Amino acid sequence: MSQEQQKSLPQSDDEITGVAAYFIRNRVISWMVSLIFLIGGVSAFFGLGRLEDPAFTIKDAMVVTCGSLLAFFRPLAAAARGFFKYQLQS
Repeated sequence: MSQEQQKSLPQSDDEITGVAAYFIRNRVISWMVSLIFLIGGVSAFFGLGRLEDPAFTIKDAMVVTCGSLLAFFRPLAAAARGFFKYQLQS
């Protein structure tokens, strides 16, 4: 048979692989996994909190700096502006 004829033939059930094919072939395992997920979901649902308006904390942060750092960096920024201005003009 040529390659084209082999491609046109349908695959047999044994040639199909993958997760879906595995669970279709093994129905007992499929049902057991579904049952485990169902029991886990029901258990998680009943374990949820039941408060109407639950309390929650708001986490804030405040950064405090002194003004001397600004005085330190201002001349550096001015020097950098002068440097880049010089570079652009040449």
